[in-house]
This record gives sequence, structure tokens and C-alpha cells, in this order.
Amino acid sequence: MEIDTDVYMIACAIVPVHIHPRATELLAVLSGKVINHMIPEAGVTNADGSQRVILTELTANMMTINPQGAFHTVYNLECEPANIVAAFNSEDPGATLVANAFFSYDDDILANELNQGISGDQIDAVKQAIAIRTLKVQECLKRCNITSRH
Repeated sequence: MEIDTDVYMIACAIVPVHIHPRATELLAVLSGKVINHMIPEAGVTNADGSQRVILTELTANMMTINPQGAFHTVYNLECEPANIVAAFNSEDPGATLVANAFFSYDDDILANELNQGISGDQIDAVKQAIAIRTLKVQECLKRCNITSRH
């Protein structure tokens, strides 16, 4: 088992949505509070047939699992840092950043995947918005009176 020890998450931080194509991840919280947001593979659904989404709030001494290949992210929207540990069942879990990978496609492929719902210039705007991460981070920074990242 490969272990990345003592990962420090600053206040108001989000790890980009990613997958580990070659490993399952066990995520444990040593201190602080984080939220793990995981979407299992297609076909794992709720009773109404919608895609299952698992949101887990973790505090010190709690742990969750992100199965191999599952989309997941972890975020700390608290004003205090958190320490987490990620352990994998492979020495080489790999990581694919989902948004980066998706938006690496040509615009015509993206438009097709998005059912022609957005065009090339709109795709650029979406890419820009993803680069900013999320409004939740901005809201957290404001709530916590954090004005700069050193």
C-alpha cells in the first residue's frame, strides 16, 4: 500500500475533481474538517435512476473510500487548515484531472459531448470559470477574511 502522509490543506481549498485509474484511495482526516465528494461509475444510481453522488463530511479520525476510477474531490471550506492522509492500494495510482482532460478535446468534440448546448466561445468561458475553481472558495475566503494566499 502506498501512503501519502500528512497532506496539509489550507483553509478554503479545493482539490480539483480527479480519478485514480489504477488504485482505490482511502482518505483519512487527522485534524480539521473536509468534505469528500465522490461519483461512482456509471450505472451506480439512486432509487430514481439518477447518478449516485456521495457527499461525506469528515472530521478528525474519520475515513472514507474513493473506489478506483471514481470521480472525486475533497474540499476544506473551513477557516482553519486540515491535515489528511491518502493511502492507495498501488504504488502508482495515477491521477487524471477531469476538467483538464475533458477540455483538452477539440471544440467540435466538446460541443458534441455537451449536446451542442454551448459553442466555441462559450467553451472558452467555461474553461475560464473552471480555472477559478469554484464560487464556494471565493465565498469561504470572504467569510474567513482571507485576503491573500502567500
